[in-house]
Amino acid sequence: MRLTRPLLLALSCAAALVTGCASMDPLAGQHESAAQHEPGTIARQSVSYEEVRAIYNDRVAPADTFWARVSIRIDGRDAEGGRLREQAEGHLQIQRPSSLAMSIGKLGETHLYLGSNDDVYWWMDLIDKDDAFVIFGRHTQVSPHKAAQLGVPVHPLDLIDAIAISPLPPESPGARATWTPDGKELVVRAPGRWGARRMWLDPDTFEPRRVEIEDERGNLQLAAELSRYERVLKQGDATILLRMATRYEIRTAGLDAEVRINLFEPKIRSIRPIAFDLPRLIETFHVEQAWDLDAPSAGPAGD
Repeated sequence: MRLTRPLLLALSCAAALVTGCASMDPLAGQHESAAQHEPGTIARQSVSYEEVRAIYNDRVAPADTFWARVSIRIDGRDAEGGRLREQAEGHLQIQRPSSLAMSIGKLGETHLYLGSNDDVYWWMDLIDKDDAFVIFGRHTQVSPHKAAQLGVPVHPLDLIDAIAISPLPPESPGARATWTPDGKELVVRAPGRWGARRMWLDPDTFEPRRVEIEDERGNLQLAAELSRYERVLKQGDATILLRMATRYEIRTAGLDAEVRINLFEPKIRSIRPIAFDLPRLIETFHVEQAWDLDAPSAGPAGD
């Protein structure tokens, strides 16, 4: 069965591109056990943002280019209260700091392509091959209003942050690191593109257990629980470059459902340039309709 367009929009929550921007209660549930290796240590009595940043960034440094197969499952209720259950698969490709490609589909067909490169971001709908279209905009002109026209109130690049392979930025106003009241986790808050992101880190491994993304008003947009850490190898040899989560349980303010992403065969590997080349993708998928969000009329490109 082919995915329907409303379900694809719901599945895109898994890409941290979600609908709704109200505040949201924290997720419930238990954290899984952390890894056993120790990339760094930190004093329990006090903690500084720069100290945490240095250790964390050293841990994620190898993940400049990342590839994985992905499965996505959504389970909950739709806007009318009906049962919402769907599953899809695809591929996730990231080249830091700003290139992202996530394809979603079924039975080997790509139905949705979320992407960005250094200059532009896009949302490509390929459900109807005879009526395929793409909506795109430029990072220099992106705004919450424009992102909302794609049904996404978060910045197009927030997926990389949600997957927790982005380095922490240098210290600035609003950045801080603290211990949880029970002293079992570190909480790091860093300025985001529109608001802030927070991470709960295992203090021995610096592996994130939870990620939150807030808007500019401090409302929680997305909460993700990270688990099932696995070794990530460099393509072509057996070098273990890092460990990363391969299960992400995501809840958002605008969707009465849980979205679960599972990653398979994660690798640090080279990525074909076409994955982030919008003109070539438009040609490859035979997309004839393009909407430019930055055009004065926000209508089809070229009109």
